[in-house]
Amino acid sequence: MIKEASEYLQNVSLYKIDNSDTYDSMIKEISKEIVNSIVYRKFTFTKEQHYNGAPEYECIKFYITMIILKKLPTLITKYFIKYYLQKVYFILREDIKLWYDTPANNERSLDNIILMLSKKLKLLFNMKLQRLEFTEPELKDVKIYGIHMMQYLDIAGEIHGNEKEFEYLKLVNRTLHLGYVLFANAQYYEIVDLIKKGIELKIYATLKRLNADVLQSDKLDSICNQIKGYLVSNEHFRFGLEDKVNKQFSNENKHVNVEDFPPCINHLLEKVKNNERLVHNENILLCSYLVKIDYSVEQIIDIYKKAINYNPKTTKYNVNYMKNKEMMPYNCQNVESYGMCHKDDICIKFNIKNPLSYRRGDKK
Repeated sequence: MIKEASEYLQNVSLYKIDNSDTYDSMIKEISKEIVNSIVYRKFTFTKEQHYNGAPEYECIKFYITMIILKKLPTLITKYFIKYYLQKVYFILREDIKLWYDTPANNERSLDNIILMLSKKLKLLFNMKLQRLEFTEPELKDVKIYGIHMMQYLDIAGEIHGNEKEFEYLKLVNRTLHLGYVLFANAQYYEIVDLIKKGIELKIYATLKRLNADVLQSDKLDSICNQIKGYLVSNEHFRFGLEDKVNKQFSNENKHVNVEDFPPCINHLLEKVKNNERLVHNENILLCSYLVKIDYSVEQIIDIYKKAINYNPKTTKYNVNYMKNKEMMPYNCQNVESYGMCHKDDICIKFNIKNPLSYRRGDKK
């Protein structure tokens, strides 16, 4: 599966996307799906689309979708992923219904469903679901399957306390036997949820690996602007979501004016300007702040060029690392504990908790 995906993507490039109409209809389809997921909170996906969809088409479509999402505010990404997981559930449900529609007894259908889901686990996550044998008389005729605990934790270990939908999949809530997490064949719906959670993690991991600074495409940038424009002007874009996304549009796509920088950041910029050496924590605070207000890698490097200990190779590596990790700046409590706090009246008046919040204070 992974090898096939790599082969499909070999001939796809941002240059080809920009300079040919090969993917234009696909890009329009992606744009429509993103808008539908945010505005109407629904998706349109038919059985025919599922069973007739070519793997090559779906693979390339997923890749381009990830690039577009990387260029959009994170709130839109969050809502789209919810939509995408509905689509995953629909696909799995249709595959399961296929086996129930076949003329076989119920037990045989369950076996086929487990076999189908085990293949998906293997293809998507290299996770093995296998039949376990028990010597106990009461379990001898019961079909029980297991996933090794260490493989299972690759997905279940990332389930957090506020995810009620997946709470029951946490290891602490599962039955274990000789290092295996157990599933009866009638519990196939639990494996469906495990696959959904695994795909969600894969999407976020893919987005994290993508570097927005090198994903330059005039066509995709234009599509992103169209999506933003449509969302903020559409009358169905309601329930307060438009305010949140508008706020992110301004926060993520416009630089903060230098005069609006918090005093701790201005102090560090002065040190760089005066050829003073920054210690490790000062570098982390300055760079992570600039990253989060959407300074490009090149802009951040230009600032560091004035530093007395500037090293082009090391600086580029560290800035790219922080950009890809999307590191948050220290909160104000940590800034103060590291001796970097230079709070002013605004910090005190508005009880600023993080340097990123400083620009949102009403300074009038």
